[in-house]
Amino acid sequence: MALKDDKVVKPDVEEIRVKAEVSAMGSRHDKAVLARARDFAALVDIKNLMSTAGHSKVEYQYVGGYNPLLVFDDEGSAVEFVSNDLEWKKWFTHADIWVGQGVAFEGIAWLRVHSVPLHLFCNEVILDICSRYGSVAKPPQISEGDGDLSTVCVGILMGEGKRISEEVTLSWQDKKYQVWISEDIGDWIPDCLDEEFDSEESDAEDTLMGSEKMSSEFQVDQKKMGETKG
Repeated sequence: MALKDDKVVKPDVEEIRVKAEVSAMGSRHDKAVLARARDFAALVDIKNLMSTAGHSKVEYQYVGGYNPLLVFDDEGSAVEFVSNDLEWKKWFTHADIWVGQGVAFEGIAWLRVHSVPLHLFCNEVILDICSRYGSVAKPPQISEGDGDLSTVCVGILMGEGKRISEEVTLSWQDKKYQVWISEDIGDWIPDCLDEEFDSEESDAEDTLMGSEKMSSEFQVDQKKMGETKG
């Protein structure tokens, strides 16, 4: 799937006009590379793969689907990386300097499959169910020793953002079974970016706690001053 922004807007969807001069993420122009990982395994390990190849001074941001944004220190470093396609093609199918071009939506949905009968609860059947919604990014890994045989989760590469909540009928021999598919709600980012996001959240929480502490100390000081004046 290409990175081009070539999606056709549905005619029955409300249109919101955006000013022509709007151009977000301007500080990333020319020094960031918009890439698309070859597969799910490369996506979740891209930080380690890049670092091992000597690209340690890179900031990683997740755009969606298989697409990371690689932010280099300067324009020259970004151009040098893109020009060395013998290297990046080991991990990416595309790698382009980002100058504000549009990107087609792509996301990874985590589908939870419920109520598959025990005698049909296997990877083959789950794949048949989930592949109806897109290409499988993270396949099921069911084994006979699993503790929970009531549900299984599968990662699917999606081309639209509509939440999935459906039921299907499984036909087996002369019997039919109802199965429910629901999308796990919550934001997902690749494992390799968890530390960066956790660090940002921790910094924000520390700042908030520090502000609250200063406010509390200020209130105590004000109270003491009032008592002294009294």
